[in-house]
Order: sequence, then C-alpha cells, then structure tokens
Amino acid sequence: EATRKRNPTQRDADRRLMLGRLTGEMEREDFRRHGWESALNARAIFAFWEEMQPGLFDDLPEMPPE
Repeated sequence: EATRKRNPTQRDADRRLMLGRLTGEMEREDFRRHGWESALNARAIFAFWEEMQPGLFDDLPEMPPE
C-alpha cells in the first residue's frame, strides 16, 4: 500500500535504497525477484518502511522474534 501511493520516480529510488541496505547476495536477488513481497526480506522491509514513514505499522501486531 505504501509503495503504491508514491510516484514512479520515488518507487524506483525506494527500491534502490532497499537493495543497497541488503547485505547478502541471496537477499538482494530475492528482493530483485519479488520486490516488496519478498518473504526472505520481510523484517528488513518492515524496518525500511518504518524508517521512511514512522508509525506506518503501529496498528499491526508485532512480528515474532527471530
């Protein structure tokens, strides 16, 4: 939802920022393939969007610990 509200230039920049934060090649490849729906990167994606839009997930239940 959050990504759809942004214009194409912002979405492209968001994807590049997210890719730059991922440290492992497997994580980066999974994000390239699945984008924001990458289950492998779920925690990193939540952290990214929480930083970009603080409070975005306040109404959701907390994720279980790793």
